[in-house]
Amino acid sequence: MTKEEIRQELEALYPQITDLHEQLRSKDYIGVKIAMGVALKADYTEEIAQTEVWRADLNEKMARRDELLAMLAEEDKQEEA
Repeated sequence: MTKEEIRQELEALYPQITDLHEQLRSKDYIGVKIAMGVALKADYTEEIAQTEVWRADLNEKMARRDELLAMLAEEDKQEEA
């Protein structure tokens, strides 16, 4: 993979990561309500399931980002040598 391809993939990943963070933040109130005892997990079954999907997707994208950044760093090292 070339440096340009790595950069392009990174540029495509960043907005996806941001969107997933925002989606997860939009459901933070659920945890607060459950923690405060004003709601039950059963009240938010579907929303909690969706956040689990988002979190898994976010973790995959973050892992890919880390791989790409490592590849970019390696490319930079090779150019310096």
